[in-house]
Amino acid sequence: MPNSGYDVFPEVFCIEDIRCVRREGGTCDCHATLYHDRASIAVVFNVAEPNAQLARGRFVSVDWLPNAVSEHGEVRVGGLQVRDCSACGFNPFQSVPHSWCVDRHQVECARDLWDASSQPLRKLLFRTFWGELHAKYGGAGKRLTSGA
Repeated sequence: MPNSGYDVFPEVFCIEDIRCVRREGGTCDCHATLYHDRASIAVVFNVAEPNAQLARGRFVSVDWLPNAVSEHGEVRVGGLQVRDCSACGFNPFQSVPHSWCVDRHQVECARDLWDASSQPLRKLLFRTFWGELHAKYGGAGKRLTSGA
């Protein structure tokens, strides 16, 4: 992270929601809600074209700008980078939004099971759990709307 002021935020978030709005100049403003048990944050960033990999349920790192600027309750950032959960040593159960599972005891149990599991079992847990979440909450992916 370019600014040590951002080190209070988790390194990896889950995209809870994302939508991209086409601007008159042809670029898109992407608005995303990111979730981690330690922080939930709304961000906005500009792209030439929407990235199909940036969709609900995907894990991302934030490209923080040197100076945080809030625009209508969203923090302007440089963008989002998709992260591979299995490659970054991240426990995905730290990023299950409340809107996806209100029973936080279940999430805590899953988090503990992940921490106690071997790598092959973690892959199975991830495929099973995240596959179900994608089918239920992430299937629509991102929305692109037009407007200025």
